[in-house]
Amino acid sequence: MTKKNLFHILLLLTSLVSCEKTSNQFENTNEDPYAYIQRSCGYEEITDHDLIVKNKGLAEKIKHLEKQTEILTGQFNKSNNKDLPVIKVPIIFHIVRSGDMPKISKEIIQSQINALNDAYNPEKLDKSNIPDEFKDLMANPKIEFFTHKIINKESNIINWHKTEELIKNPKEGSKIIEPKKYLNIYVCNTIYGTNSDNPILGYAWNPYKTRDSNDGVVVTYKAFGRHNFKNDYTQGKTLVHEIGHYLNLSHIWGPNDKKSGATYCQLGDGVDDTPNASSPNYNCPSYPLIKDIVCKISGKEEVYQTSLMFMNYMDYVNDECMHMFTFGQVERMRATFMPGGGRDRLIK
Repeated sequence: MTKKNLFHILLLLTSLVSCEKTSNQFENTNEDPYAYIQRSCGYEEITDHDLIVKNKGLAEKIKHLEKQTEILTGQFNKSNNKDLPVIKVPIIFHIVRSGDMPKISKEIIQSQINALNDAYNPEKLDKSNIPDEFKDLMANPKIEFFTHKIINKESNIINWHKTEELIKNPKEGSKIIEPKKYLNIYVCNTIYGTNSDNPILGYAWNPYKTRDSNDGVVVTYKAFGRHNFKNDYTQGKTLVHEIGHYLNLSHIWGPNDKKSGATYCQLGDGVDDTPNASSPNYNCPSYPLIKDIVCKISGKEEVYQTSLMFMNYMDYVNDECMHMFTFGQVERMRATFMPGGGRDRLIK
């Protein structure tokens, strides 16, 4: 196991992952919270110590899943990728309408399915937007999504708060259905993060979830499907990103842990073939994007330059600039479908 993966295991425990916009006080105004284009994401992590004390089996679950990932490493490569079986995942869409949220048509839902499958199981890898240095790292996860059921609900709640999870309450939202067997995706109006003034695009629980009632993915309708809203999330890639978290991927810069003093150079994202990064990238950067990476290891600072893989689905660039998963990321995602991986019962 690499040092990058080891630190990732020790410090990336159950995380509620969310994609947030920059802080703006929208909730008590009539201004559209999704008119602002810069995406930002953050982990809401439960402290390692408290988490282990409260859930003694969690560390073992994490070790088991990382062991599964290790077993898979090396089995999945460029030569045998085409022979891997396609994993089919059924989705239950919960459309929870409120306020001025329009009806979500079956065509929009299908456009979102198409966006997911274009990213997770493309007929042919499109490397036209991938720089030469990263082309050989681009991989096909061979995961296919399909609609199992669509549930339409009306609600009086316009602003949903991820910390309350009311959207999964049958009284205010829509009851989650057998989350071990189905990927439950909630589409709703405005979503707010931990702080009420931070509107977010969506959020997801990774496989280390503590309760089935919290599992699944939530996304605003303004970042759902392929649409023509006036924002930079019109290609359905917010869910591509969030489902990556649902399948055990971190952001490409990993979970920097200020409390322990560990840095992204040690933690990373648990993936060996994504270059180290110190922070998210926004909008649509130009290639090459070279940044200094400062690592403090054993009290000594080391500085080196790296070319950033900003076109990765697990960065924060605009939809039009997200294009790839790597082989290492695919290993992590497919490992969750192995026995005990947390998503093994989803397979159809």
